[in-house]
Amino acid sequence: MNKKRIAIFGNGWTNGFYKSVLEGVMAEAEKENVDVFAFVSYVLWDRTPQNLFQLNMIDVVRPEEFDGAILLTNTMNAPEEHDKVVALFGAAGVPMISLEVRLPGIPYIGTENYNGMCELVTHLATEHGVKKVVYVRGIEGHPEDAIRQQALKDTVAKYGMELLDIIDGDFGYYISSENTQKWIDDGRELPDAFICANDHTAIGVMSALNKNGIDVPGQVKVTGFDCIDEGRVTFPMLATITRGWDRLGTYAYLELKRQMEHPDPDYEAEYESSFVPSESCGCEASPQDSAWRMNKVRSVYTENIQRVTFDSYFQDMTIAAGKTDGKEEFQHTMGEVLNNYNFLGDNFWLCTEPELFELEDNVYTHWVKGYSEELDVIFWKKEGMRLEPFRFKKHDMVPGYAKIDNESHLYVFSPLNYQDFLIGYVVIKDDPSMVYSQELRRWVTNMDNVFMAMRQNIFTLKANKRLREIYMTDFLTGIYNRTGCEDVLFGFIETQKKKGLSTILLFADIDRMKLINDNYGHLEGDLAIRATAGALKASCPSGFLFGRYGGDEFVAVGNYEGKETAEEFCLKITENIKGHIERLHVRFPLSVSVGGQIITPDQAGDVKDYIDAADRSMYDRKEEAHRRLDVKFKAKDGK
Repeated sequence: MNKKRIAIFGNGWTNGFYKSVLEGVMAEAEKENVDVFAFVSYVLWDRTPQNLFQLNMIDVVRPEEFDGAILLTNTMNAPEEHDKVVALFGAAGVPMISLEVRLPGIPYIGTENYNGMCELVTHLATEHGVKKVVYVRGIEGHPEDAIRQQALKDTVAKYGMELLDIIDGDFGYYISSENTQKWIDDGRELPDAFICANDHTAIGVMSALNKNGIDVPGQVKVTGFDCIDEGRVTFPMLATITRGWDRLGTYAYLELKRQMEHPDPDYEAEYESSFVPSESCGCEASPQDSAWRMNKVRSVYTENIQRVTFDSYFQDMTIAAGKTDGKEEFQHTMGEVLNNYNFLGDNFWLCTEPELFELEDNVYTHWVKGYSEELDVIFWKKEGMRLEPFRFKKHDMVPGYAKIDNESHLYVFSPLNYQDFLIGYVVIKDDPSMVYSQELRRWVTNMDNVFMAMRQNIFTLKANKRLREIYMTDFLTGIYNRTGCEDVLFGFIETQKKKGLSTILLFADIDRMKLINDNYGHLEGDLAIRATAGALKASCPSGFLFGRYGGDEFVAVGNYEGKETAEEFCLKITENIKGHIERLHVRFPLSVSVGGQIITPDQAGDVKDYIDAADRSMYDRKEEAHRRLDVKFKAKDGK
């Protein structure tokens, strides 16, 4: 049988559901040596670049290389997410299964939302005498929430209960907690029960009630929906509704396998939800759930230590990013941190856009809208060993991937982006543990921030370097100005002395510069300055540094290992300059006088002393040059 691959697409915010489905799929995939590619996004409802840019991850996939796909459609907060997957795999004719949400032309497996809610409300009415309830809804208009609301309203009417109000919970902890607090602050009547659209909402409600000293379930009862693990570690333990998610992954895999052999786009299967009573409604928790919670309590200290370690990990990352001045430096400094911590397991790839370190912000966001045809593996581990970075084609998805018969592997993908900065993605092999909590989300979010801090540092350093160059560069000649002389050239002398090396300092100025300006104009004077700077640079050995010290005065420094005297060296440089100037054929008399000083490691004095000595050494030659030029300028004036 040919080696098969299937893809799973879902949102990691609903990590409990993703965990249940993925575990069920993997249990079946391992029996048949099928590789599973799980794509995990963290898209929220709001349509910001941070959310929508994560959908670029789907464009990396080549559907023709897969035998099937499973969509955790109910987790996808942006419609574009499942639309892109369906369009991509549909065009390639690859079988798909949609979980919990019906999509046109796609086989569907789900859990009905009606019966479990009816059971829950019936239980509250008949077992606990609940009369007045508040419903804390999910997203307004969400299909699952609409069914749950209708089941609640039907059952409330059946038992003559009163629905006091429906308040927003947004399927989340924070909104539900805030709106419950507002209910209390407004002095509104407490219901007998808050019935919540899901468990995250219910935990938020219980948090607000507990904060205000309202006993659950003594004063008010709270129920959830979905039976997530977090609801089993609360005190009181959350009464909720199970959707059989522990079986859904198995059902999905087996049906997808059947669809590969016998396509049936109209296939539908739906399993009943059921109520799970527990402490928050006034019942006892099951022995199994109580034992599970106790084990979680026992591990609290260990988990706290892991969180502290995680925070230290990213603190080290941030520090390393602050020291990064380029791609290679990033690979070294960040690689050390990645190598020292094992959050992602022994096999993972950190892949980035090739221009991430090269293009400035406005250019990058303009040109990089989707993943490039080739990406860089900036860091990777294989069997715990750190390996060298390399470049790969994006449609390979897993760099260096190879199908291995008689083996089944899981590859978890999650995109990296910061707003509209597309960074890359991470691939984790055979270790989904971070997906099963919110640790992968935390890792991805922190890594996004690290990359942006690193980019900011790199381009700040580049900008500062450019500013420094502008600040220290003479605009007319392009060599260092007076500030650059004092910082760079004179700093070179001190460095040479510390290394025990000798330096030669040359001091040159243009002969009778004032007469050039007076007789030929300042534009020709500027040309004289530029010509002299160019001639000086061309006449000195390689490795010399050059600066314009004043109006027509120049300085040059370089390592000195010769046997000739400073005077001999200066005469040679003067002749070289003369030859360069003659080849320029300028229309005015131009000559340059050069003096020099050899500075040994043990020589006393400071830079001013060395320049004065170099200036004195050219005095006689300069006097002769002035007498010669005076004759030429008098001849020009006819005097």
